[in-house]
Amino acid sequence: MQSDGKVIIGGEGGIARLWGNAYIPPEIKTLNRSGADVNLSWYAISNRTYRLQYSGDLSANNWTDLPGDVSATGATASKTDTTLGNASQRFYRVPLLP
Repeated sequence: MQSDGKVIIGGEGGIARLWGNAYIPPEIKTLNRSGADVNLSWYAISNRTYRLQYSGDLSANNWTDLPGDVSATGATASKTDTTLGNASQRFYRVPLLP
């Protein structure tokens, strides 16, 4: 991300600058583990809906939705993952739904 808020993406053979509105994807604010639960909070846009997803690796095709979308009522939103079990590692992402 550039200092002006624009996003640069790259891949084999080139780069591109993304244009559009000033939307910045949700950023995880806190992540705390309590026993077998993981509590996450993220910066949010009030009155928008988010979905918490997890994966055991960073493969883009391997994300699992945690049940129950989250409707933000303020500048932050949160959810608890109670499905951790014996997982040795877990990655999280929070997409903003349309």
